[in-house]
Amino acid sequence: MTTPNERFRAIMQTRQFLISLMHVDATPNVSQEIRLEAYNLLKHYPTEFYLDELAFHSPDIIQTPNNLIET
Repeated sequence: MTTPNERFRAIMQTRQFLISLMHVDATPNVSQEIRLEAYNLLKHYPTEFYLDELAFHSPDIIQTPNNLIET
């Protein structure tokens, strides 16, 4: 079962992965088409601000480090 905190980390790690796909130094063997697709996906990818908003309104779906619930 995936926890709300794990969902947040997966979203942020995916964002970092897409960013790395855009940088030639980080991923030298990636085609220009893949770099462009990563760029296009990131244009509308949620930032940490929006994830914080989602976590505030739906903590059962996602929890950011700023709103972790201690149990």
